[in-house]
Amino acid sequence: MDILQSCHFVAQRSRDVMIKKDKLGSYCFDFHLQGMKHWSQESPFNLGKLEGDSMLNFHLVASSLAFCFWGDPKWYVEYNGQKYDGWFGLLAALGSAIENETPITDAKFLAGMKAGDLDKILQKDAKIPLFKERVQILREVGTVLKGKFGGKFSNLIEGSGGDAVSMLEAVISNFPSFQDKSRYLKQDVLFYKKAQLLVADTPVLVRLAGGRMSMRNIDLLTASADYKLPMVLRSLGILEYSPRLAKKVDNMEDIKKDSDLEVEIRANTVYAIHLMADEIRKRLDVTERNINDHLWLLGQKKYPGEKPYHRTRTTAY
Repeated sequence: MDILQSCHFVAQRSRDVMIKKDKLGSYCFDFHLQGMKHWSQESPFNLGKLEGDSMLNFHLVASSLAFCFWGDPKWYVEYNGQKYDGWFGLLAALGSAIENETPITDAKFLAGMKAGDLDKILQKDAKIPLFKERVQILREVGTVLKGKFGGKFSNLIEGSGGDAVSMLEAVISNFPSFQDKSRYLKQDVLFYKKAQLLVADTPVLVRLAGGRMSMRNIDLLTASADYKLPMVLRSLGILEYSPRLAKKVDNMEDIKKDSDLEVEIRANTVYAIHLMADEIRKRLDVTERNINDHLWLLGQKKYPGEKPYHRTRTTAY
């Protein structure tokens, strides 16, 4: 399962997306670790309230729904007097459900999920995109947890023996909604965005819940190709789009899932962050995941020169 190799294949042959190595080099020269955070430190819901299996099942549920938050009107939730959208909106909604004693970490409840149940959890006036797909995904998560892992995501983790690659393969093979690959010039291109995030974040959340966990081969995980990472890389000048692609993205036109344009955006994002990690490691100890998290958090804030993100309707990211 070589995600990086398949993304490199696309990057070498891309016609509409280019990695600007001069911009990449200058950005990496000025890169520093000061202020680097993980998204859990910014979560509106205090994840420290969760323990053990509740934390890990919450992590699986949230990760399974981590896709396609954009729309018009934009979906959001209100939590503790503030409005949140996107990933933080999802965390706020799920956290509020926990506080209201909705059993969203219980496999049986998830397996029997109804549209009305999820509507109450996600709260809001503006309907979240791909709502029906989210209901089906939560049913899948609950059914697989109950049928194969005794209702506990921790059993899958333990069965992976502390190896990131083994855990990634177990997630993908057992939960179809975490599969994420495309085709480009008759070759498979692997991304596994949600699955990689799920694996990479597991040790962080275990420690946050007061446990201990180390994971081998976590450095083999790549960046997770979504909306915000290529947006940030383009705004930094590290990714450059062809005129026809730039027009589509800037005009917020839909870009078809699995089209060459979409695959080139995602693959070049993964490969650019790999190149950044190689460059930065000449002077600092970082992983591709560190850079992924740093750039993603940058994408949550408005800043000068920001470009729009591409629009693709998909449950993959």
